[in-house]
Amino acid sequence: MPTPTTVNRKKIQPQIERTPAVRNVHHVHAWEQSEHDLHFEAHIDVDKTVSVKETTELQRQIAGSLADGFGINHVTLQFECGLCAVKELVQGPDRGLDSNLIGL
Repeated sequence: MPTPTTVNRKKIQPQIERTPAVRNVHHVHAWEQSEHDLHFEAHIDVDKTVSVKETTELQRQIAGSLADGFGINHVTLQFECGLCAVKELVQGPDRGLDSNLIGL
């Protein structure tokens, strides 16, 4: 499925990373399931002081921001604290890039 033209990683990344306690967003994917169904998934690296309970509020904040700013209506986030060694925005078979991922 093609990446929607409304999804711009250069705008989404800083918007998510402005969220308090968010250190980094990486491994981002976006796709259009149907005309009115835009999906987004990403890994969100958070401060080590963030509790599991607090990630629920972070999820709400980020999903609301993506809905308002980009029309994304289905958001799946994987919260982590230093888990992934590679912090690339997109990753794939060719040096961390995949043409089916966001912004390419």
